[in-house]
Amino acid sequence: MQNNFIFRMMSCGTKLILFLLFAAGVSDRPLQAEGENLILVVNSSSADSLAVANHYIKLRNIPPLNVVYIDSFKILPNMDGESAHVKYFESQVLKPVLETIEKRGLRPQIEYIVYSAGFPTRVTCQPQIGTFLKATDQKYDIHFHAPWVSLTSATFFHENIFSDSPDFVRLDANHYATHRTDDLFKNPFVNDSRTNFDLGVAALQKGDYATAIAQFDLLVAENPKQPIVRFFLAKALSSAGQLEKGTEQLRICKELGWSYPEVIHADAAFAPLKSDPEFKILLDEMESNPLGVRSSRSFSSSEFWASNGWPNGSEEQGQRYVLSTMLAVTGPKASSLDQAFKQLEISAEADGSNPQGTFFFADHGDVRSKIRKNTFRAAADQLIKMGFDVDISNSTAPKNQQNILGATLGSPVVDWKSTNSKFVPGALCDNFTSYGGWWAKAAQTQVSDFLNAGAAGASGTVYEPYTIPAKFPGADLHVHYAKGFSLAEAFYQSVPCPFQLLIVGDPLCRPFAKFPSFAVEGLLDRTVVKSNVEIQFANTDLDTPIDHFEIFVDGLLNEQIDEGTPFLIDLSKLSEGYHDLRAVAVSDSPAAARTSKQLEFFVRTKRDNVKLVADKKPIDLGLPITIEAVASGNQSVKIMHNSRVIANVKSGASVEIDSKLIGQGHAKLYGVIQVSGKEISSVPVSIDILPGSDE
Repeated sequence: MQNNFIFRMMSCGTKLILFLLFAAGVSDRPLQAEGENLILVVNSSSADSLAVANHYIKLRNIPPLNVVYIDSFKILPNMDGESAHVKYFESQVLKPVLETIEKRGLRPQIEYIVYSAGFPTRVTCQPQIGTFLKATDQKYDIHFHAPWVSLTSATFFHENIFSDSPDFVRLDANHYATHRTDDLFKNPFVNDSRTNFDLGVAALQKGDYATAIAQFDLLVAENPKQPIVRFFLAKALSSAGQLEKGTEQLRICKELGWSYPEVIHADAAFAPLKSDPEFKILLDEMESNPLGVRSSRSFSSSEFWASNGWPNGSEEQGQRYVLSTMLAVTGPKASSLDQAFKQLEISAEADGSNPQGTFFFADHGDVRSKIRKNTFRAAADQLIKMGFDVDISNSTAPKNQQNILGATLGSPVVDWKSTNSKFVPGALCDNFTSYGGWWAKAAQTQVSDFLNAGAAGASGTVYEPYTIPAKFPGADLHVHYAKGFSLAEAFYQSVPCPFQLLIVGDPLCRPFAKFPSFAVEGLLDRTVVKSNVEIQFANTDLDTPIDHFEIFVDGLLNEQIDEGTPFLIDLSKLSEGYHDLRAVAVSDSPAAARTSKQLEFFVRTKRDNVKLVADKKPIDLGLPITIEAVASGNQSVKIMHNSRVIANVKSGASVEIDSKLIGQGHAKLYGVIQVSGKEISSVPVSIDILPGSDE
């Protein structure tokens, strides 16, 4: 049985009985978001970090469990304030964050580790460089072995950089990036699997199809998401006369992102299939890329990415990564808080907007431009095929263009304001120059200059990269983005060697995505639940098919289900009190866009309860917040701000909390008590903290 929550005003002024409040408009719930898959790292000692985090949490509806607070870590003495020693980064930031993810049970769902403002942007990596050089018997070369790694790349390479054999400085270290297609048919394996692959290819060439099928069957079982194995298996099956099985393997290749129908057409092994209407339909539906262009692929942190850019099936055969960006860099030389807030707001609003405009590529005499110009034409052709305008210009920046969807530039100084051009909401900008991510070198244009001008995301190096194009995004950055992939996916797919590259912006921004739409039946939002409830989810937009639904309860991935499969809210597995259920529809498309809907409910089968009472009026930063707590059994109540305890108070008493501990912006606090080994949570109470007169 379900009862709608009611609310009532207390007679003594503006306080509310907040454990009963579920009025519409209490929280903004973005329809299109991936907050369940993101860890937000916040420097609790930085006012800017707290403020930017509060703003982003509200915009993207980040679950409380997905926010990790840490104290500021040590920067190098007598340095520029942007630099951290690798041992402090590892021990005080990365290791605690990764351990927290594991402790909270979030590992299976996290694709992004994102930093708020208030962090050093670069980290020393001399010890790791030394280990790499010793292992590979190389001599130090400043061009390739720079002693600094960006904050975001150190996080992206989290499993490699602190391993016994780090190779994150290699020019092809990022296996998720779109590699050259001349690597397409190369052996993507090591050890026994490498031998099996070679044996299969050799048997196929000799006409020993039974042996080839056996070898590739074995590799498919171990590496089901590696399309090159399925391609060769399809060849062997077709050559052996097993046409239906050969077609099925090609179909799976297509689903995995294989986009080279011309290769299949030209291969004599598939000639017997050409009379099959289903085979023709399969090739007609397959995305067609030129051989110099690699397919776009949705990211997964659980995959072991192989050297050919697709996932293999084990740690031995590939590397795992996690996407990482910094939301904003604030300070006198970078962005103000207001600018950072505006950047994030524009990015969230751009989702699914399908903007129209022009992609700009700067092709001029500067070596910074010339070094990447060979990627412009292929990207332009793809974008034009998708219906976009492209301007490959000999100007350093677009002039008098009011609808720039993305820009690839190459100049040490770009005065965007003087161009009289405007970025479309959600646009990306990349400028090939030496110090775009190092604010101490302010003589050059920084990443924040483009963000302040309206770009949703930008990147720049934290140390001199020299003219090595693999260290910067290729022009295909904009192609991946225009196909509906997220900002972070687009950047990391386009740069094979990102270790010096700092990426700043909202990683979830997806202006070109087609988001699924769905309805929920069986549970109303903001209701009391007194018995088990079965809920259903149904696609409401057949033009955007749904692959599956993911159900999160109180921030944790609970179950993955197909459309039409019910989900049971089983009260025997839940405590009393407040709960947060999020249903996420994942589109059946290469970009796998996600739509999230939140349902809040309150379990009440016993008398165990906790509630918070607070003044609903906004307060200035620096003033105390008074919170009253009432709990059954007169228990002590933990006051939580997202995932951290900020105060303890006895039931029936009140506590004053320093608003600077929470930070500027909108925040939610909730009370927690322990009953019979289970945590019982109150309904969150909303707090709004204004900048304050001295801020």
